[in-house]
Amino acid sequence: MKIQLFFVMLASLFIGQRANACSCIAASVQEARDWADVVFAGEVTKVQYVDAQSDKLFNEPRIIVTLKVSDAWKGDVQQTMTIHTTYNKVSCGGLIVKVGDKFLIYAKKLKAKDWLRNDDGKRPLKGITLPKPDDNILEDGGACGRSGPVAYAQEDLKTFGKSRVPQ
Repeated sequence: MKIQLFFVMLASLFIGQRANACSCIAASVQEARDWADVVFAGEVTKVQYVDAQSDKLFNEPRIIVTLKVSDAWKGDVQQTMTIHTTYNKVSCGGLIVKVGDKFLIYAKKLKAKDWLRNDDGKRPLKGITLPKPDDNILEDGGACGRSGPVAYAQEDLKTFGKSRVPQ
């Protein structure tokens, strides 16, 4: 009984707190904003898996995430935005995301060839249209960046102040 009580008490310390097992130092709101080409908030409307999912622990498929934008703070932000990232299972890269989630996104413009190179020899799923290597895409800063659920972004939103409506 004492052991069970100990584990319940230990677990209660972590309930409601945002956990980040990465060994990086998270950027401040200002550092993340300076790094990003676009900063916006929106609801996830589509998640496309580029690579097949597997039960392998370190297989983190590339994903293309589409969001309906509600608020914009920096950059050329449209009503619908697409982010290229990976589905984060255990590493410090990418996002854990599903349709309906509301996210604050900090993203950097880069050439698609840099994101395409992150394929670990995988072949894309059928029916997925990949960007061409010289296309410009947006990629989030990974788990060490500040992209994440809006519910955890109160410091960011307070720092930003009033948003603008996307064009």
